[in-house]
Amino acid sequence: MNNKIEELVGCVLHELETHGLTQATIYQYKRGLYQPIIKFFNSTNSGNYSTQTFEACMKNYEDQYLSGKIKRHHYLSMKRSLEYIRDYALLGKVDFTRKVDTRKYKPSTEAIAVIECALEATDLKEGFKYSLHVCMRHFFCYIESQSMKVEDISVATIKGFLVSARNTNPGSMDYIIYSLKVLISYLNISRITNIKVDLGYFVPKSPPQKIIPAFTMEEIDKVLKCIDCSTSSGKRDNAIILLACATGLRGIDIVKLKLENINWKAGEISIFQSKTGNLINITVNGQILNAILKGASPIQRWGHYQRKKMKLSLIQKC
Repeated sequence: MNNKIEELVGCVLHELETHGLTQATIYQYKRGLYQPIIKFFNSTNSGNYSTQTFEACMKNYEDQYLSGKIKRHHYLSMKRSLEYIRDYALLGKVDFTRKVDTRKYKPSTEAIAVIECALEATDLKEGFKYSLHVCMRHFFCYIESQSMKVEDISVATIKGFLVSARNTNPGSMDYIIYSLKVLISYLNISRITNIKVDLGYFVPKSPPQKIIPAFTMEEIDKVLKCIDCSTSSGKRDNAIILLACATGLRGIDIVKLKLENINWKAGEISIFQSKTGNLINITVNGQILNAILKGASPIQRWGHYQRKKMKLSLIQKC
């Protein structure tokens, strides 16, 4: 069998297609995973496959993972892709029956048994049980790293774990605390432990929320300079951007804005928000008012003028 790495990769990709993977997934394998592997073999062993080159490539990605250069999921994907190549080189086919334990937290068999019994005693949904299972495995890995057994768990142990988890898993603290409540309840009921702790005192840290930064004045100015205000559409766009940046109105409210919603003398816009239905009053400056008037079509301005004229006529007759 030819031991050229590119030919082996081609055979592996064909095996993946035969196994039922979609073209999109195969493309990801080809571009994202196998191209770097081919590059490594080309630079290390002139593009030829060998056990030594395979092991060197595997160690290369393992070192990158341990040093923090690549994420765990990427390392596991590269490892699996390399194993497919090895399978085909040795067996002439890819072994898809291999079951690899990719779990991050792997406590002892005894700990897994306790976790499963604790979750079995609840009526929680399976998806939620899975999340708690991960958190409990994390906890047991923590106590086993300190050579502790289940019966050695104390309040101090739980506090120490929470401090550790807060640093490594800040976005999962609500799941972690709930999982500890379930676990401690089971251990106490089963008389394995007698832990008296109110986890309600531990306030979970809120998951980090991504806040989209606002545009700076320089950025807004650059956008406005790109608009051709000599055209009707440019005048309209200029008014829309000024209004949005100055007031924070939603796009749908700007679209529905009418000239009669504006008190020109007071410099105030009064509209009912589309999302909430609430009436809001927004103060705007003369620059924005002028931009709105210029951005309105001649028909809109004429209609607004006629309505004001009619209203003034009715007041005078009264």
